[in-house]
Amino acid sequence: MNDQMSNNQQRGSEEFLLAEHQHFADSFWRNEEVGERRVNFFILLATAVISALAALEKIDSENISLLTAFALLALLSIGIVTLQRMLRRNRVTDEYKEAMKIIRGYFKEWDPRLEMYQPLKGVSKPRKPKTGGLVDLVAVMNSIIVAACCALILARLYSRPSAELFGIGIFVITGFIAWF
Repeated sequence: MNDQMSNNQQRGSEEFLLAEHQHFADSFWRNEEVGERRVNFFILLATAVISALAALEKIDSENISLLTAFALLALLSIGIVTLQRMLRRNRVTDEYKEAMKIIRGYFKEWDPRLEMYQPLKGVSKPRKPKTGGLVDLVAVMNSIIVAACCALILARLYSRPSAELFGIGIFVITGFIAWF
């Protein structure tokens, strides 16, 4: 009687853990998709804003500076929020992966035959920064926007070549800040 109860409890635990694992796996993929959609939206928005500003520049180059500055600052604000959300997404994704790893550990404890089963050996290491992922892409885009804002401001104050050189310098500096 006790063996049957123990087997039923283990079966119930296994079913629970399988459902939990499926939940974490589904959440993992949903989290990844949402992050990718967010970055795609930011890229689309940046492209649209820059295209609109370029078109407006051809029509009225004298009075476009204020609108350009506002548009770039708004775009930078969205870029900063996108970057923060991507960093959070990466942390949550890592948590889902760790939860699935723990659940797999329980199954290995219950069935010694699974001890050698390691399909993800070495894969679940902590995320390496600066691997060219979506976070890095958003950081670089934000650096470009900051550089463009600075160049725009300086173009109003100084000669155009000086502003462009300063904008390139700001891009390099903000790029290094984003990198480190």
